[in-house]
Amino acid sequence: MFLKEEKRVSKTRTRMLDYDHDHDDKKERGWRRGSVFPYIASFALIAVLAWYGSAEDYFTWLPEVEQERLTVVPIPRIKSDSIGSTKEFFDKYGDQVVIVENEVRHHPASKLGWQGLKDLCGGGTVHTNLYDPNSTAWGGQTDHVQMLLGEYLDKYIIGESEELRYVGGDTGMPEFCPSLEFYAPIPRYVALALSPMDGLLVNHDENCEASAVGCEKAVLIGQPETFIGRPGTMTELHMDAWLVPFWMSVYIGRKTFRTIRYEDSRTHLNYYRKFARAEKRVYDNSTGTYVTKQLEIFNPDLEVFPELENVKVYEGTVNAGDWIYLPPATLHAVYNDEMSWALSANSLYPALLDSFVDTCVDAGFAANCATMVKERTQCQGEIETPQDLRSCLVDHPYFRKLMSRYENGESRDMLLHETHDFPDFSSWCNAARIMVASYEKQYSKSFSEYVEAAKASDPSFVSDEESARMHVQWRTKQASLGFVTEQCKQAEMV
Repeated sequence: MFLKEEKRVSKTRTRMLDYDHDHDDKKERGWRRGSVFPYIASFALIAVLAWYGSAEDYFTWLPEVEQERLTVVPIPRIKSDSIGSTKEFFDKYGDQVVIVENEVRHHPASKLGWQGLKDLCGGGTVHTNLYDPNSTAWGGQTDHVQMLLGEYLDKYIIGESEELRYVGGDTGMPEFCPSLEFYAPIPRYVALALSPMDGLLVNHDENCEASAVGCEKAVLIGQPETFIGRPGTMTELHMDAWLVPFWMSVYIGRKTFRTIRYEDSRTHLNYYRKFARAEKRVYDNSTGTYVTKQLEIFNPDLEVFPELENVKVYEGTVNAGDWIYLPPATLHAVYNDEMSWALSANSLYPALLDSFVDTCVDAGFAANCATMVKERTQCQGEIETPQDLRSCLVDHPYFRKLMSRYENGESRDMLLHETHDFPDFSSWCNAARIMVASYEKQYSKSFSEYVEAAKASDPSFVSDEESARMHVQWRTKQASLGFVTEQCKQAEMV
């Protein structure tokens, strides 16, 4: 067997991609809801506060007037034991955001704690960011720094640093801590799924035919993604790449979501099809100049973005042990109320085939939703119609297998390697390790070779200050690659 490296769709699902296929020229339709009397708004605000349990849990720093003009409703919550099967879950909740209480509380990750997480995964590299309200980047995330998870936890979680540095995605479990799969299974509702891929593991056994089920296995190292942060860290409103559904398991702390359904965003916030963040140029009377304002759903400026008055904002807090599900193309923002740790992923489930196809086509094939399907299934020809997209999926052997297993009721909590159809942890871990090494091959060189390669590509790029930063990154990556390799070797000895 060997790894066939494909053009990588994206390292992770969260970063928005270039919208090469966005040819939807529909005009936005708008309507303005009527004014809300102050006493009605006050009553609604009190009801929301009561629903959260206490006023101190609410975002008291948000402008009161803006909140009164914003329509905020609770995200539905259900008990984990109230749903009998995956089919029942998608029949009832497949088209809406929902929080399933205590769905992942039985996972060993819920009992790890910060020290346990550090002991297990401290040698892996994580990507960290700072939130900047003026940034046009995905979720407002800037100042990207890579560091070992152990160093991050010591400084920002266990330690006393008050800098709001966030492990805000862009770090997949397979690339920083493969052994974590034994502690954080993929929840039953989303275990049978078609995920994006970073490459193919091809088996040239004589009994295998090209593209046969079991003879090619997708390798994905960018998911599930890790999110760790202090109170106050956040990702602002965004739409995930590929327009596929999203889920998150919370193992430590509390995270508050604000979400907007695709049906609302397509009409009133259509700019999210093209841009990672919404922004407008407005005139500042105090300075006599034009300034750029970013949309912040946790701190909304309804004078600049009055269209927010036309949508429903669904809000809910996901506590440790809870799990949240979002349908395709749902806008969402996340605020950490406490020190928190969670894992999340984006993938396509058999039950949502029609919903995804409809959304992708309606969005004008935005966010590379069709490209992801084509590269994942290796189907031939261009995808230009709903039937093209649907056929690309249902004609693929692996997706047909997923549909059959779903119909037969085989959904259950699964380890990550099982969801990618690998026979055991060792074979999956080594496939992921090889894929990581192929993408990080520049870090396998000596540091002097690494710097010389950087200078060769751009002689003006490497200053003394930049060289020092590169050394930290090179050392971190070398240590992390060795850490992942060791986890795979330990599995082989078991």
